Amino acid sequence: QEIHRVEDRINSLKAIKSKGTIEEENGGYTYREDPKSMRVQFIFDEKPDEKTRDILKSNGFRWAPSQGAWQRQLTRNGQWSAERVKTALKAIV
Repeated sequence: QEIHRVEDRINSLKAIKSKGTIEEENGGYTYREDPKSMRVQFIFDEKPDEKTRDILKSNGFRWAPSQGAWQRQLTRNGQWSAERVKTALKAIV
């Protein structure tokens, strides 16, 4: 069972790495999936308001001053959470 879990993890990492960097410009922020650093990132044009920060935090994103981005690890769960954040941000705009 553990072998299958590890094989699945290796295959998912290979799939992520093969995609390359994904970058989307949206209203007021840029969404980026960076396989080199293995991070899902939201980069805002200016400091997001409190409601936006709460949405990011509740979905596991943390502020990384060194990157100037809200980010979390690039995994399937990270991608899923990013989609939820994007949907929530569309609703409050």
